[in-house]
Amino acid sequence: MYKSIFNTVLISLLAMGCTPKEEKTIEAPIEQQQQTPAITNCLIIVLDAFHAEHSSLYGSKSPTTPHLEKWAKRGVTFTHAYSQATQTLSSAWSYFNGQYPYQMQELTFMRDIDTPLPALFQNRGFKTAGFSENPFISKTYKFDKGFDLLEYKPYRVGIAQTVQQLSSGKKAQPKAYQKYQRTGDVTVELINKADDWITEQKADPWFCYLHLLRPHNPYFAPDPFFSQFVEKDGIDNPEEYYKQFELEVVDRYYGQNKGYAASSVEPLLDLYHSNIAYVDHLINEFLLKLETKGELKDTVVVIMSDHGEAFGEHGELLHGKPPHREQIHVPLVILFPETIQIPNHTIDTPVSLMDLAPTLEQLFDLTITNTIDGFTLNPLIGNPQTPHHQEIFSQHMASKTVALRQGNRKLLVGFDDDFKTIRLMEAYDLKTDPKEQSDIFSADAGYEDMLKSILEYVKTRINSEAIYDLDLTAPEKELLESIGYGEMVNN
Repeated sequence: MYKSIFNTVLISLLAMGCTPKEEKTIEAPIEQQQQTPAITNCLIIVLDAFHAEHSSLYGSKSPTTPHLEKWAKRGVTFTHAYSQATQTLSSAWSYFNGQYPYQMQELTFMRDIDTPLPALFQNRGFKTAGFSENPFISKTYKFDKGFDLLEYKPYRVGIAQTVQQLSSGKKAQPKAYQKYQRTGDVTVELINKADDWITEQKADPWFCYLHLLRPHNPYFAPDPFFSQFVEKDGIDNPEEYYKQFELEVVDRYYGQNKGYAASSVEPLLDLYHSNIAYVDHLINEFLLKLETKGELKDTVVVIMSDHGEAFGEHGELLHGKPPHREQIHVPLVILFPETIQIPNHTIDTPVSLMDLAPTLEQLFDLTITNTIDGFTLNPLIGNPQTPHHQEIFSQHMASKTVALRQGNRKLLVGFDDDFKTIRLMEAYDLKTDPKEQSDIFSADAGYEDMLKSILEYVKTRINSEAIYDLDLTAPEKELLESIGYGEMVNN
């Protein structure tokens, strides 16, 4: 019964090719389409810190995601999907609520007035569960709202054993090493927990959110993925060598030196690619198990990331930096049951992650009561020429930076701490310079309207006081600092 209802609703949505209401301001709500209720299941898989260009599905020359390439044939790949922030907390709040982040100065906790995706599904009668190894997707930051069950487990179990000495003769840094390295494999454990929970639901409709801290650093992945991507010739004990290498690069970058050697980028990128391939393998096994048990026959699966990852493109590593392309360009793939005929498997129109909420609202007959900034993606799937966003904003809290994309034009503006002075302006022609390598900004180049839009965006997102007082335990704070979020928890 669920499948037949879902088929009818989805086919009618795809056939519409309807045009969303014109986006005149960033606060304008979209025009919702009322449809016959569709009761089925929804699985969202977030692969943390995944810049889309490092996926072979998105054109990477490294064979990082062969399994995702195969699964994508069952659904739709959005080649230009962008996150609304460059770190997890603001980005996840945004795609859970279908809105731009409500804050520029403080952490974006889930608020009492918010009705995030899990709550929308819960209100519709779905069983809801979340499984996370990212510390921000946890009860501490009020992300348990709407979940019947939210299980958070840190990416490391206990403390790693100290490496006494490497083949290079250098001694390891015991304290830093212990704080940083993965121990056990929490990723596998959480996937298994999600699998068990889904199986337990039997005939009940369900919503499951799985947030994995891969390919997020620490990048090291086990064999055969490590050996597939990383150079080992002439290196004794290569696993420990590269673990220590990664630690030293990250420790220096986040430490007092605030820099990195150009020669370190390529081996760091090899580790990143091995981690992508590993999580691609794990997700493939997970989906195959669900398929064998018949769980995918009436399930929509969303595979995405919360933000990108940098490897020196603009002088930065990792993420949580100003919103250049590598920080915000993310995979977004929506898989449908095999019985659904998808007219277009690739959509090149720029979209945002906050479009996810209105898309799922329409597919599952949910009820969004808050004003939202996103647009449903369903008309685009039916007709890729359908008009979509006129503007897409992305932000970075610590650097007080906002980027605006309008068509093939992009303007990035950085503010001083008081938001009264502009300290940085960059502009890019994305048609001729998609990687944003040539800043073409000049004061007389016609960016006044884009700057005005950015100023309006910032004006509505500045508060003088934090909404919540964050009271982290010492272990929680240490965990966040170890993976690069010290600037957020120490502000």
